[in-house]
Amino acid sequence: MVNQGILEIRFHENGRLLLTPLAKQILFEDRKVQLATLQKAEKTTQGKRTEKTQAVGLFDKLKALRTEIAIEENIPAYIVFSDAALRDMEAKLPETETDFMQVSGVGEAKKDKYATRFLKVINAWAASKKSTQELSFSLFEKGMTVANIATQRELKEDVYGHFQKVHEEGKPIDLYQFISEEEVRKIQVAKTELGDQVEGVKSYFMYFEEQIPYWKIRMALYLLEKQ
Repeated sequence: MVNQGILEIRFHENGRLLLTPLAKQILFEDRKVQLATLQKAEKTTQGKRTEKTQAVGLFDKLKALRTEIAIEENIPAYIVFSDAALRDMEAKLPETETDFMQVSGVGEAKKDKYATRFLKVINAWAASKKSTQELSFSLFEKGMTVANIATQRELKEDVYGHFQKVHEEGKPIDLYQFISEEEVRKIQVAKTELGDQVEGVKSYFMYFEEQIPYWKIRMALYLLEKQ
């Protein structure tokens, strides 16, 4: 009931319980409410939890983060987000702050305060379900810049390499939005001139006196192979 916002705990008053406006709607306005039935975890012969109990889904991770924030701010967990809001996050899997605003119970203030931490948990969970390049591509499709994708996902590897990979897998992404045809031609000339002297991408990097980044060289060589 606390998590659903029906009761409020006054921590500064020795944990006194108070009814919230929502509780009054339930008591006097016939608002329906569903409460969970707590069950004891089944045990194996070794006294361990069952496989079902051990499984930790996204909802559990979001609840853990909510508890962490509630302890930090010394407030009831439902003040951070209700169970319904966490369930909505689990269903919608927001990837950006714009997506996060579509979650039930999220306003501008909560977005500014909590979006970064909750999106980090959601995106980490989503990344475990699909490849890292697919996740980067998904964020790019939603309008995020390469720099923002790298920051939000805390990536050290090359995000452009992710786009090249999804292109190889047949995803509809135009790589020429990242590299010009002129740059590809320059690298084609370098490929001809270097000939047998090529020792990996570094040879091209040194050829261009370190003025063309590694990711562009890799992408150009890939596009040349596709021609």
